[in-house]
Amino acid sequence: MNNLKNKLAPFVLSYLRFFAKLQLKKNSQAKIIGITGSAGKTSCQSAVLAALGKNKARFKIKVSHKANSESGIPLDILGLRVKNYSPLDWLRLLLLAPWQLLTNWQQFDLYIIEMGIDSPLPPKNMDYLLSIVQPQIAIILNAKAIHSANFDQLLNETEQKQREQNETEQKQREQAVIRLIAAEKSKLAQALPSSGLAIINRDDPAIWECSRQTQAEILTFGTAGGDAEHELDLKLIDWQVNLAGSHFIFEIRNHLKKYNSGSRLLELNLKNLVLGKHYSAALASAILLAFKLGLKKNEIKNNLEKYWTLEPGRSSLLVGKNNSYLLDSSYNASGMLEMIELTQQLISNDQHIKRALAIIGDIRELGAETQAIHQEVAQALAESFSEVYLVGPLMENYALPILQDKIKNGAGQIKQVKTYLDSQSAGKDLAKNLAAGDLVLVKGSQNTIFLEEAVALLLAEEKSAKKVLCRQSEYWLKLKNTVAKQSEDQTK
Repeated sequence: MNNLKNKLAPFVLSYLRFFAKLQLKKNSQAKIIGITGSAGKTSCQSAVLAALGKNKARFKIKVSHKANSESGIPLDILGLRVKNYSPLDWLRLLLLAPWQLLTNWQQFDLYIIEMGIDSPLPPKNMDYLLSIVQPQIAIILNAKAIHSANFDQLLNETEQKQREQNETEQKQREQAVIRLIAAEKSKLAQALPSSGLAIINRDDPAIWECSRQTQAEILTFGTAGGDAEHELDLKLIDWQVNLAGSHFIFEIRNHLKKYNSGSRLLELNLKNLVLGKHYSAALASAILLAFKLGLKKNEIKNNLEKYWTLEPGRSSLLVGKNNSYLLDSSYNASGMLEMIELTQQLISNDQHIKRALAIIGDIRELGAETQAIHQEVAQALAESFSEVYLVGPLMENYALPILQDKIKNGAGQIKQVKTYLDSQSAGKDLAKNLAAGDLVLVKGSQNTIFLEEAVALLLAEEKSAKKVLCRQSEYWLKLKNTVAKQSEDQTK
């Protein structure tokens, strides 16, 4: 069956791409805004939509909803949605593609599209995505060792041997992989026309080095400042967060001054959004784009404060049992260290928090960087959390020894660590121990980990799970049941 799928996949993708490109020609005057990065693409997309005024915007906007891949993008362009990924479902989509070309006449001025890459090879690389869509505007967020397993093959033999050597060499190897990922993602900026616009994270050196090689206009954002050649256009100068919300202050600088009069500061008070400092990248990208599209500072501020929301499982603050707080970031493992930093800030800034706990799952698809990154996470966990509940074999193999050593030596805040094979077991165990004022961070890969199932057991109102948690559709529930059954069979 897998051999048949592999043989048919190129045909299916080429077929969908053909009709998608024809569909885009119906809106040939529309601007395509491509967003890429290892983390934060969906949050950035939602921030852009909010900054422009959402459905009340002066533009007609199309958004690639949960579609950022070689198959998801052409299906989104055609207005098609996968139901269950079965062979019959794919046959339905193939039959509907030409029909959509004849009947779908949706008009839009802007198409905001996530462009996710998992590999340097087609069809999961940037070159392939650029064969489907050719954006005029690019937002380049970051490059991290996410899906780095697929980039290991590009490292030379000497770099490969470093995986078993000392910590410094491991770090050098991780940086080498990140540069490869940055180079692949930056092809989006390099493919822009001279009349285009590249919005680039100046704080990410690998992204900056590769993405600046574009013929398009460049606008930058960040925190650390720039160099003489290109100073920051939008600088984050303050970030505060507590359980009531988040406060960001940006300074309008350099090329952006011409779009602004009066105060050079843009302050955002985002009530009920508990956001880490890393969310400033999504906000800054949205602000820069909105300025370039003609919106004024107060309009952008009001739009973001009024309309910006996050998808479930992305830094969602939920009410837990016994008047506890749940910081649900269970959608995926990207930004793990940043979410730990957010927890540290909440502990420092909010007196309602009495104790910090964490349910942390494996970080999958890291390749040779697996051990080093899990160990780095363990070091950070020990400094902030009194109890840590680990889910998955990778956390058990690489994080557990470090946390146990910290407990033995009385280092950091860590007092207890436990390991589990599945998220529900962790959730059931932690639920027995929840007390008023506890803050629980939940984060890990979605790849068979599904930590939202642990969150469901910790909610004050368990009936609200389908509304507030990620991956609650019929497809995901069926998949999770299948994975649970397979795991149960293996343990018998």
